[in-house]
Amino acid sequence: MKPIPGDAPDMDVVGVDAVAAGLAAEYAAAVAAIAAAEAQAMSVLARAQAVGLERVAEIPRSAGREAELPLRALAAELGACARQPDRSVQRRMNDAHTLVNRFAATWDALAAGVVSVGHVRAIVEHGVKLTDPEVRAAFETEALERAASTTPGRLGP
Repeated sequence: MKPIPGDAPDMDVVGVDAVAAGLAAEYAAAVAAIAAAEAQAMSVLARAQAVGLERVAEIPRSAGREAELPLRALAAELGACARQPDRSVQRRMNDAHTLVNRFAATWDALAAGVVSVGHVRAIVEHGVKLTDPEVRAAFETEALERAASTTPGRLGP
């Protein structure tokens, strides 16, 4: 008797599904590890920004353009070690400082591998405009809930 299509699973398809499931699990673990590494790098950059801001605060206000030199020097040092442009590192230092200090739950989710850098960008881009810390925290909580089930591109709108 010939089997009716759709009556029973084809053993080859089941094997392919098992392979795909295994690959998907490996990929998900790798993506989570990348997110955790990004969070670690952002932590370093945020600390560098904080150190730079402390050093800037020690400079007399009359120093003019020289006041930004501590931040630029730290960015240049980090950039040289990572073979990245100092201006890019300086921008990332500022972004990381904002993330760690104003969006701590989002940073925690990134460190845990729950969200990606793309999710983080969307949350910070839309949430940074909120000046009331309580409103921003409520926004962040809802955004993280949505991020768990959607792509960064769909999270923004």
